[in-house]
Amino acid sequence: MLSIDQGMLVYNLFLEYAPGGSLLDLMIEKYGGYIPECEAKCYARMLLEGVRDIQQRGCVHCALKPANILVYPPDQYGSINSLKIADFGLARLPGDRDMAEVGTFPGTPVYMPPETVFDGKISAALDIWSLGCIVLEMITGKTTMGISGPEAFGDQDCIFEISTKKTQTMSSTGKDLLMKCFARDPSERWTADMLLSHPFTLPEYPLWPSPTKSLHHAQVDSCPPSMVELDDVCLAIF
Repeated sequence: MLSIDQGMLVYNLFLEYAPGGSLLDLMIEKYGGYIPECEAKCYARMLLEGVRDIQQRGCVHCALKPANILVYPPDQYGSINSLKIADFGLARLPGDRDMAEVGTFPGTPVYMPPETVFDGKISAALDIWSLGCIVLEMITGKTTMGISGPEAFGDQDCIFEISTKKTQTMSSTGKDLLMKCFARDPSERWTADMLLSHPFTLPEYPLWPSPTKSLHHAQVDSCPPSMVELDDVCLAIF
């Protein structure tokens, strides 16, 4: 929108307000650092819906982390917050290697897979690794680096072994989902579509669509998975 301020032409950009802040804020302020698995799996499904949408548009987000996920209040059908993926400033096309050519990766390494940090490779599997890091952080309150230490960075086996020691009560399906996300070979990582069919993210009750394009749980006192409504902002990177 254009306006005139004291005789000068001003470009005004209006953005959607996210009253809940970021997922990182939510983890700290509402949950005290980590999220119960029942609710974390609901958030994981929301994020996977968003990642699938990004992948269907032919993009790789490249910067998925709790600080880049916006939080919105629960709607009238549920008791859990809604999430939206934000900050597409680093989004790339699969196969781009410009990040490696400049010598430094501009993202946050702790959420990046080994092939991206060390070789600059960009693929849809990058966002899947990042999603696994987010799920792990939601449930344990720690990043992969915080759990396993810098000497194990990028080592899937070490990350999984140590992280599961910190999550003794984590379900077997949750641990299996992490294994699918942290496969060292990017070609072996599950896609967003595959992970949406994983037992950890499957809805536990019948769902039906709402006018807001969200999936709602029949019982409002439980964890209702909901679709992430992504803006068309990812198209703007082109």
